[in-house]
Amino acid sequence: MRPVVRSSFVEVLGLRIYVREAGAGEPVLLLHGLGVSGRYFVPLASVLAARRQVIVPDLPGWGRSERPSRPLGLGGAADVLGELLRRRGRGAVSIVANSFGCQVALMLAQRRPELVGPLTLVGPTVDPRYRSWSVHAARLGPVAKAAHAAHFSHPLVVARLVESCLEEGPDRLGELDG
Repeated sequence: MRPVVRSSFVEVLGLRIYVREAGAGEPVLLLHGLGVSGRYFVPLASVLAARRQVIVPDLPGWGRSERPSRPLGLGGAADVLGELLRRRGRGAVSIVANSFGCQVALMLAQRRPELVGPLTLVGPTVDPRYRSWSVHAARLGPVAKAAHAAHFSHPLVVARLVESCLEEGPDRLGELDG
C-alpha cells in the first residue's frame, strides 16, 4: 500500500502556499516546472514516501497556491521556499526539480545554502537567453506541436500547459532573472 499524500495550505511570507506531503524520514522537496503545479509529482511522491518525507509545494501563483500581488521573480519564489523549509527545521533537504523548478532550486541554493542538500535537476534551462517566461512560451509552441504529432500528449494537456504559461505565468513571476 502506498503512503497517503496529505495536502494543506500554509501561509508563508504573506502568501497561502498549497503543499502536498507524504512519508517520513529524510526530507526531499519536489519542485514543478513552468505552467503546471506540483500535482504532476504526486506519483513520484507516493513512491519516495515509502522511505522519505516528501514535500511538494505549488510554487507561488501556480496550481492552488495564492497568486502574489506583484511578480516575485526567481528570488521571491526562492525566498518563499526557503521560509517554508526553515520552518520545518530539518536543515538541508534533497531537491528534485524539473524545468523552471530547477532555476528556483538553484536560486534557493544561492540564497539559502544551509537549506539545500543534494540537487537533482531534470531538464534545467542552462542558456541565459531562454530564462524569461515569454521565451519559454514561444519555445513551447513548436515543442507542443511536435509532442502532439508524435502522440506523446493529449491535445487538451498541451493546450492547458500553453494556456497556463500565457495566462498565469507572466504577471505572477515576471522575468526570471531573480
